[in-house]
Amino acid sequence: MEKKYPSPSLEKEGDFIKRKSKKVCLICALLFLTLSLSFFPRPSGATSVIEVRIQGCSVIKEDEIKKVITQPEFAFSKDKVREDLQAIYDMGYFFSVRAFKETTPEGIILIYEVKEYPVVSRVEFVGVEDKEEKKLEELTTLEIGKPWNYKKAQETKSKILDYFRKIGYTQAKVDFSPPSSEKDIGVATFSIDKGERARVIEVEISGNSFFSDVRVRSFMQTRFKRYFDPQILKEDIKKIVKKYQKEGFYFARVDPVEFKFFEKDRIRWVRIFLQVNEGKRFRMGKLSIEGNKVLSEDEIKEYFRPIEGQIFNLEKAKDSVRKIQQLYGEKGYLHATVNSSLHVDEEKEVVNVALFIKENNQIHVGRIKVEGNEVSKERVFKHTILLKPGDIFSTSEMIESWRRLYNLGFFERVDMEPVDTPDPSVMDLLVKVKEKERTGSLLFGASYSSSLGFGGFVQLSKDNLWGEGKMLSLDWEFGQRKNNYQVDYIDRWWRDTPTRLELGL
Repeated sequence: MEKKYPSPSLEKEGDFIKRKSKKVCLICALLFLTLSLSFFPRPSGATSVIEVRIQGCSVIKEDEIKKVITQPEFAFSKDKVREDLQAIYDMGYFFSVRAFKETTPEGIILIYEVKEYPVVSRVEFVGVEDKEEKKLEELTTLEIGKPWNYKKAQETKSKILDYFRKIGYTQAKVDFSPPSSEKDIGVATFSIDKGERARVIEVEISGNSFFSDVRVRSFMQTRFKRYFDPQILKEDIKKIVKKYQKEGFYFARVDPVEFKFFEKDRIRWVRIFLQVNEGKRFRMGKLSIEGNKVLSEDEIKEYFRPIEGQIFNLEKAKDSVRKIQQLYGEKGYLHATVNSSLHVDEEKEVVNVALFIKENNQIHVGRIKVEGNEVSKERVFKHTILLKPGDIFSTSEMIESWRRLYNLGFFERVDMEPVDTPDPSVMDLLVKVKEKERTGSLLFGASYSSSLGFGGFVQLSKDNLWGEGKMLSLDWEFGQRKNNYQVDYIDRWWRDTPTRLELGL
């Protein structure tokens, strides 16, 4: 008898079982978790987990599983067990994951029992042509020789749907199933129903006067002879409305779209009918401001666009609010909020804007913490980060510090974020970096010519020397009749000052 494997559900905790309905699955999952964790006696005090064991895996290595779960030497808690169960299940290779524990005088041994999906030996695509099957084989992320993986099957499904959508099959459907362990054939199957596709023969536009038909069509990706995609058409309509709103037509809209499908010369076509409702054209009215003390009304109005009397542009108004928020951040008011309210006067055809500002405390820099710098020393960060403890916490200086640090070329990734402290007027700056594996290079070669004889060259460079931001480079060209070299040394912060020292020989 063929064995069925459950489809993972989002409502999962503890043991994961085949769902009959979302509600039943949720109840069963919660019930199992309650039962599977309730047999764990409550630890007296901070009972530690001294060992974590994995049972049941045959292809997936234990070390792979242990990478995603909590390591030993932690205080036992049900929450951590739940998190581990979720993390193991989210790997995608297992249709069942259970947790057990064994109490010893030394502490708790936590045991995770897993059951793998069958190993994939081949991926089969049903419902497509041979030439399409070759393309789909390139898209699959399932790994031959490893257990079937639910997450990778979902990824493959998304890629297949995206592929068929791009060539016009916008109604395509994809189902998948793991191999059968009973038959032991190891075939992962994707069943595909492409549906029908149609080309656009025409987009008829009515109701528009401000923009011509040609101009409206220029906003769209849905065009003559292209495959019809409802999702792209939906984005086109949003773009049309946004273009009208930029020109002051605040209430512009496109009425529900009508379609006419027909077949001609063995090609399926669709004619699309767009009814535009432009509405009235509005101008900017009065700008009122409340709650500002740090910034004057004139300073705020200087940053706000459009100004009174100009065509009202919703995007410009939103961008102005962001700029005012940013201006407060530059002055250290990281918790300042700027909210806006629009009041449309249809009779006067103007939009009045009200800004409500809550400035809150000015923030100063507390400590600057750096994480991930295994090579780079403190001086690199000291001279690159503009913010110092006690300074006003300026967001613009934080952004510039990020740019300077990243542009050194020592790091693959640089993250900066303000961190709350017990003092509401102080925030620490947390800097997380991931250093590049290599910050140097070595090139060498050899040559021969009748005029110069044998020769060669060596080029050596090392940046972030000793983790201090220094650089040393050597360029040596040698041969029977020549011997040239160039040595350069750079100290970006000579004697721990902003002075840059460059030496060459």
